[in-house]
Amino acid sequence: MQLNLFEYKIKSKEPVADGKTCIKCKQNKVLTDFVTYSSIPNSKSGYKNVCRQCTNAQGRVIRQLRKSHPKPSCNTCEICKSNHKQLVLDHDHKTNKFRGWICSNCNTGLGNFEDEIDRLQKAMDYLNK
Repeated sequence: MQLNLFEYKIKSKEPVADGKTCIKCKQNKVLTDFVTYSSIPNSKSGYKNVCRQCTNAQGRVIRQLRKSHPKPSCNTCEICKSNHKQLVLDHDHKTNKFRGWICSNCNTGLGNFEDEIDRLQKAMDYLNK
């Protein structure tokens, strides 16, 4: 199943004064379109990099994937094969295709390599030196 998060039209390509650009939809928006995560008031650094609209769309995708692919009864990570108390849903962020249930360490690792096989291969080559 493939879900499209960004079926809405781009409102404007004009930069918004005192705004910020969402890293998902690439739209420049006013700061109130972003969730705050910091106690620094009126600072661009106090806002998440993804706008509310994209965050909500991503949440809908995750909920749909969880319904379609329930957690397995065993808590074995599909990558490292270790048992964990809790597994997280892994999916391709470009296609929204479900990949499996993995531990948070493996999920973070894939995220840090931005799901790019080339980068993962370079890391493996480096470790094999």
